[in-house]
Amino acid sequence: GREKQTLQSAIRTLDISRKKISTDISLTQYKIGTTDLTIEELEAEITDKEKVANQNKQAIAETVRAIYKAESDSLIEILLTHNNLSEAWDQIETIERFQLVMRDDIKKLTILKKELEIKKGETEKQRSQLAVYKQELSGKKQVLDNNRSEKNQLLTVTKSKETSYQQLLEIKRTSRKRFEREL
Repeated sequence: GREKQTLQSAIRTLDISRKKISTDISLTQYKIGTTDLTIEELEAEITDKEKVANQNKQAIAETVRAIYKAESDSLIEILLTHNNLSEAWDQIETIERFQLVMRDDIKKLTILKKELEIKKGETEKQRSQLAVYKQELSGKKQVLDNNRSEKNQLLTVTKSKETSYQQLLEIKRTSRKRFEREL
């Protein structure tokens, strides 16, 4: 009887552990799904930034050609193509400002793309860690299931022993009563 109670208690403990691990697996699966969505968002963001960069490449190429042409012109040519000195000077300043802005934009896009790629890499690493954790939990759940089935088998054997002992006890009682009557 005590063995039976101990085994039933052990089975209840295993059931609780199994439910906890099942909950952990569900939670981990949810985290993996969330991480997958984050990865997809980051990939979309990287793609958008690349599209913007590619669109800007054409404008940048055209501007670089214009700047190259403007820089290849000598100061005298620039002065002669404009009506006055202030227009020529404004054109030179505009070109210089545009160059600075373009450099800054290119640096910002490059930095942003690198940050997004790093973030994507970290998120993918996190996802793989979650997948490994999920496998570990599945393994633990399998072990608990095996332990539970073994405990159930042992409980069945113990119950049959208990029944045998009860029958044996009943036979002994009957024999004792018979012996007492005969005595």
